Amino acid sequence: MAQSIVQKSLHSVWLQNDMAWHVGRYVIMPDHVHFLCRPAFTNLEEHPGVESWTAYWESNFSKQTQNKMWCWQRGVFHHRIRSDAHLAETINYMRHNPVRADLAKDPDTWAWQGEVHNLRIE
Repeated sequence: MAQSIVQKSLHSVWLQNDMAWHVGRYVIMPDHVHFLCRPAFTNLEEHPGVESWTAYWESNFSKQTQNKMWCWQRGVFHHRIRSDAHLAETINYMRHNPVRADLAKDPDTWAWQGEVHNLRIE
């Protein structure tokens, strides 16, 4: 998955589908993706949950790329970030994932990362 077409497609799909959820920082690994997201709305009862939204953009990504080799695992692992310190810790973990996997010597040299929206704790 760590290639330009995947990064461009994911970034585009997340940007096009930002009425429900906003994606912040992301890191694309060869076999999985880390990303931060938060609701783009205030009334959680009127909008899709993270599982429904994830299924929606995964489907859009698959239609856009039309590569049958790329498939998403079922379900999604997520947890809430409740403080700026926890946010910084999570971003640091995500950024260093390629280093821990011996894919990069420095997290800043990993090309397959970016940010769609600037997410802040409010």
